[in-house]
Amino acid sequence: MQKEFTLSQTPIYKDPQSFFTVVIIDNVVQRPGYQKVYIVEDDTLLNYSLETFQVPYSSIDITDVFVYLNGNKLTRNESFTVATGSSSINFLAGLLNEGDKIEIFLENGSYTIEGNQLVVEQDLYAGTKVQVMQFSNHDIIEIHRTSYDIEIPLTLVPGDETDRYNNLTAGKVLLNAPAIDAQYVWIAVSGQLLTPNVDYKLVTPLLIQLNNTLEKGQDIDIIHFAAPASTPTIAWKQFKDILNRTHYKRFDTAEGIYLTEPLQSNDLRVYVNSTVGLQNPNKKLNQPGVLWINKERIEYFAISGNTLRQLRRSTHGTGAGDIYDVGTPVYAMGINKNMPYRDEIVTTNYVAADQQKQFVLDFTPTRGVDEFEVFAAGKRLRKTEIKSFDPTVALDSPAGDITIPPEFTVVNSVLVLTTPLDEGQKIAVVRKIGKLWSETGTPLKDAENDIGRFLRKSISELPK
Repeated sequence: MQKEFTLSQTPIYKDPQSFFTVVIIDNVVQRPGYQKVYIVEDDTLLNYSLETFQVPYSSIDITDVFVYLNGNKLTRNESFTVATGSSSINFLAGLLNEGDKIEIFLENGSYTIEGNQLVVEQDLYAGTKVQVMQFSNHDIIEIHRTSYDIEIPLTLVPGDETDRYNNLTAGKVLLNAPAIDAQYVWIAVSGQLLTPNVDYKLVTPLLIQLNNTLEKGQDIDIIHFAAPASTPTIAWKQFKDILNRTHYKRFDTAEGIYLTEPLQSNDLRVYVNSTVGLQNPNKKLNQPGVLWINKERIEYFAISGNTLRQLRRSTHGTGAGDIYDVGTPVYAMGINKNMPYRDEIVTTNYVAADQQKQFVLDFTPTRGVDEFEVFAAGKRLRKTEIKSFDPTVALDSPAGDITIPPEFTVVNSVLVLTTPLDEGQKIAVVRKIGKLWSETGTPLKDAENDIGRFLRKSISELPK
């Protein structure tokens, strides 16, 4: 008979190792013990109770208790104490902060793992099949594991504990975190793995319903892979053209379009491997197709096979490279790639008095002059200083270079022009007001709005 085994490698997912390693003996899933997870909501609360229908009062062996705070193992009697009489954990004052994650493990199951040594509770005879399933050390699947015995409890605290027990006996499993699908939740009843969507189903993201109720003497082991499903990379382009317009475009690099012949700055044809995904131009409506190659925006009005003709090069203020080699990526940027979003444009107009150079704005800039544009007497004013050659200073550059200051500045909410205006001249202050593309705390790739759904319609990656 044997009860100790040396594993081929040490489990390296996280500690305690037994809770994140699945052990199956003769097709019976073994249970590592009991786990309870808390998120700190009040940092003055130092006492955290275990569920008494699983851990009755005065039943704890304190050597089986392991406590982790935000993934870090705590030392008993230094950071916490175990109150066996009340089945609770007491933390030292000042240790906890709001939002901390507390994980309490009671390693009282049918096996333990220390390093690469597996020790099972029962003696195994020759020929017994032992399977050990390990997970990687990358915390990308976020394993939640919880086990319960179904027994008539000696004590049952009213509230959440009573609800959980009653739900379990009715075959309802409340999860600690939302599940994507039933297949991401493994359930074993009395050691027998059930089949997702056959023996149980996901009713809500936090509730599993078993086909059968649980009876006294049974136990249930729930292994939940709770990490959200990975989504394809999304990418978009924000481009301000020569007319000061901002364009937002989705990048669809999965289309895999590239040059099949070199493209020089004066060429009138673009040869690509495929035109699938490129916008069909409409000459009658003067709507060209649009593509980007490197940093150049190119318009085309005709497609012949895999050749784009009737080009307008270097549009919207972009510049053409000397040559683009074979294999250079070509990005479709037609109107079908326009993001369903526009900045709100707010314009404030003023009429100057004679020699007026200060104007009180109707808003307070938080990013200085970068937040708005100024047009005075029909001319767009410059917000940065520039270098200029002045032959009266010296005959050669850079000795004759001078610094010309910005044409306007802002002090608090007062616009100050460098050169005063004549009476009756008009000045316009134009600013863009953006909107959040997703709610705070929600990644854009997961946003349930027009922008999030539009970006997820294609697989993209950042352009190289």
